[in-house]
Amino acid sequence: MVIKPFFPVKIFFAALVLLYGILGTPGVFGTDESRYFVEVQHRFIQRLVWTATENALRYEVEVEQEDERGQYRALLRENTEQLFVEVSLSPGQYRYRVIPYNVFNQAGGASSWGTFVILPAIEPELNDFSPYSFDLDTKMAWVLRLFGSNMAPEAEVYLRRLGVAQIIVPVELEILAGGREARLHFTYDQLIPGIYEIYVRNPGGLDTRMRGFSINHHSPLAVNTSSLDIYMGASWISLALLSKQDLFFSGWAGHFGMVFPVHMILPIQNLFNVGAELTASWYTQEGEMHYQLAENSLLIQKRFLDQKMALTFRAGVGLVLKISNAGRDIRSESDLLDGGVIYGNTGLSFLCHIWKNVYAEAGLNYTLIFTTGKPLNGLRPWVGAGFKF
Repeated sequence: MVIKPFFPVKIFFAALVLLYGILGTPGVFGTDESRYFVEVQHRFIQRLVWTATENALRYEVEVEQEDERGQYRALLRENTEQLFVEVSLSPGQYRYRVIPYNVFNQAGGASSWGTFVILPAIEPELNDFSPYSFDLDTKMAWVLRLFGSNMAPEAEVYLRRLGVAQIIVPVELEILAGGREARLHFTYDQLIPGIYEIYVRNPGGLDTRMRGFSINHHSPLAVNTSSLDIYMGASWISLALLSKQDLFFSGWAGHFGMVFPVHMILPIQNLFNVGAELTASWYTQEGEMHYQLAENSLLIQKRFLDQKMALTFRAGVGLVLKISNAGRDIRSESDLLDGGVIYGNTGLSFLCHIWKNVYAEAGLNYTLIFTTGKPLNGLRPWVGAGFKF
């Protein structure tokens, strides 16, 4: 356990305690639950604490320090009627034991030696950082550089958003120039607009912080190449009506969609993208009936594997624009659709970038067609390809 002292000087000391000694005489010290430990105190003092022992009037505490030859030398001996002693020790390797004395001033069995180490804990300092903000509307490297001193290689460094219990931990941390510089690497999906405090904590508990860093958009709805993805593609698509299994339609569709990070419109972490898609499709049934449909869908997209793959949820509405059948009346024969009929559509698709910005996508939609009679429902499997701008 590391003890965090509290003093306004640059060099502090913390105790890393490795306790393994238990009381050597159970008849004097009680049960095996009696163990020594060090209680954390926020000051330049280490406190050794133990549990009460039956019939003990006072305790004698011996502390020894290891020298450069690896041998322990007596350092101090204290008597107390309390269940602790407070010491102020410099960095080094130590051991200690406790001897109880009963009401007749007779010594009981001494405990086993317990060892602990006091390590120097260095207070980090921050002088400046660069850049002063991340602009999510600009394509840039998401690297924050910190300048100061005494930043340990094992330091804990992160951004803490002011006003809310939210932190952003860098995906990579570099400590350079002997602790005088740190580089924090982030990904775009981690970044949430807001004002932040930079927090640095060295091993041992000594820390520092600096405010003034911000993550922002110039406009909540800004459109730019770094935050907005545009997709254009074509697909083979089919429609199998569940209520009329003898009817199967197939055809082609063109897709135009765009997605952007959700934190462009909501102050939350970018867990997914949102967007919209326009689809125009053309179906035939046994080479005769022709359905031309237009559809508008809302998209929720979750990317993974370094943005190379995505799972997309769609929900939208569409309109049957035209029906023709070589002069025959489709409605009387199939009891299906007429121009102007509305349908609802929802589904999932899987997208994979197969070469640079070229992608392949496959999905399955569920469609509910609102006819003048009983609504019709069906499944629409599809597969296609396209290009991301």
